Parts: sequence; structure tokens; C-alpha cells
Amino acid sequence: MALALESAVVVGGLCAFLSGTALTRARKLALAALVLLTLVFTIVGMTVAPPPPSATAMAGSSFATLVVVCALSFWLGRLPRAR
Repeated sequence: MALALESAVVVGGLCAFLSGTALTRARKLALAALVLLTLVFTIVGMTVAPPPPSATAMAGSSFATLVVVCALSFWLGRLPRAR
């Protein structure tokens, strides 16, 4: 139940963000693909992978994932637009 609720929050937030942004269609699709791919990997990791060895390891891997996703989102947003 928690995974379904978290997924709904992510998808809802993505839809709200994309409807209010001035990004091009291609960038919106790239950002949506990045977010949904991250969501899928998160769900698979939570359901299939063994539990983390410690809370510190879990926090470190979560932080690394957030840094990568934020960096890619920032990079996609700064790419020059085609005219």
C-alpha cells in the first residue's frame, strides 16, 4: 500500500510540475522518463533486493541517487533550446 501511495505522489508531482513549466516537449519527455525510471528502480530495489547492511548504507545510497537525479534534471533544464 505504501509503494502505491508513494508512486501516486511522485506521478502526481511530476504531472503538476510538467503542466506548469515552459520546457519543450522533448525535455518534458526526457524528464518524465528519468523520473519514472528512477521510480521503477526504487520499487524494484525495495521489493527484490536484500535489505541494506545498515541505516548509514541506506542513507548514503539514497543520497547518491538524489544527487544523480537532481544533477541530470538540472542538466536537462539547462540544455540549449532548438530554434
